[in-house]
Amino acid sequence: MNDNNKSAVSWFQEVKKPLIAVLCILLLVTGVRFVSKDGSSSSGGTAFALEPDTSNLRKTDPMQYAEITKAVRELDLRLLRTLVKEDGKNEVLSPVNIYLATAMLAEISGGTTKEAIMDFLGTKDLEELEKGIADLWNGLNNTEGSETLTLHTANSIWIDESAKLNKIPLQRLADHQYASSFAGEMGSETLNRKLRSWIDERTGGLLKEITKNLELDPDTVMALVSVLYMKDNWDKKFLKEQNTEESFYTSAGAIRCTMMHCSEYGRVYVGTNFTAYQKQMSGTSMLFVKPDEGVSLEEVIAGAEFEHLLSHPNDFDNKEGTVRLSVPKFDVMNQTDLEKTLTELGLGEMFTADADFSPLSEEALRVSKAIHGCRIKVDETGVEGAAFTIYEMAKTALGPDNIIEFTLDRPFVYVVKTHGGVHLFSGTVENPGK
Repeated sequence: MNDNNKSAVSWFQEVKKPLIAVLCILLLVTGVRFVSKDGSSSSGGTAFALEPDTSNLRKTDPMQYAEITKAVRELDLRLLRTLVKEDGKNEVLSPVNIYLATAMLAEISGGTTKEAIMDFLGTKDLEELEKGIADLWNGLNNTEGSETLTLHTANSIWIDESAKLNKIPLQRLADHQYASSFAGEMGSETLNRKLRSWIDERTGGLLKEITKNLELDPDTVMALVSVLYMKDNWDKKFLKEQNTEESFYTSAGAIRCTMMHCSEYGRVYVGTNFTAYQKQMSGTSMLFVKPDEGVSLEEVIAGAEFEHLLSHPNDFDNKEGTVRLSVPKFDVMNQTDLEKTLTELGLGEMFTADADFSPLSEEALRVSKAIHGCRIKVDETGVEGAAFTIYEMAKTALGPDNIIEFTLDRPFVYVVKTHGGVHLFSGTVENPGK
């Protein structure tokens, strides 16, 4: 194990309570040869061609990354509106994970493919994007002042030892996306095992059910891996001894679930067709949005009021007082093929023969697969979650003090975000028993 890996392992061992782990894997498939800094071929899964400089990570004022926070929030809204259907399925996704993953694609694309990616990311200028990523990275990797929050991101690239890739975009991935690089025999169990370990060490083992089957295809030239994990505790915890078995009213009928209860002073926001409550944690919060009876999740998410709620909740009428909060205990995990969703959101070209990834290689490449997996757990102590995104690329072939009841006993929307407003996770719960 090299010094960088030892340092990462040592760092992780010092983290006492890791929680939300989010990973994204972008697989770039081609047949080229990677050349290291000194011109020699790297091999064995141990060579580092390029290393990021993260020594300047600092506590960042949320105002410094307000624009990229807005871009992530707007992406979250577009993803929710595209993914959430009235099909009885729980949804969970990590908008910031998908954003960070796609930002790496921006460094290796060109032409109209790059323009579409930049539009998806909410910016026209690569330097502006890189500055935003730096501010966001600083903000997410420094939790100073938060008593229970653990939040960390890390990027890496995994390159086939026979590959020959253009150095400039690889250097940009190191300099502006903070990606470390590894090289080895693509598809070998040695490299696959190293990759699984790298991911598991940085996600607290939260994703082992997924990573245990993770293998890089022998035809893969490069895999870009971005990991984020977070753990935080409620300011006011639920007491396990107060849990009850209650009814939750799904679209298919009532089910029984474990309901957690607590009372705390707060505000319940009132919209035209929903009510909402934001429960605080040390460095993050979780916004619960409950549609009015007879109103669907899809209808709420599609509305302008929901969009306004995500950025300006205090603009809404509210009931202020002691909130008797009842929340189902749930653990949701999904894996989603993103190609249709991303195509609907303007990224269709990168899946076709018209895709332009010429900055990376002279070979004609396209994205052949886009998969997002995510998990979130909500219990008496706080919130835990994990996610990954996989982009596979192949050679082109084709009021006053009163009591307010807020009981989440029917399908609802949720958003987990930092106090700076960065959307970490969002989704819907149609059935907490699944």
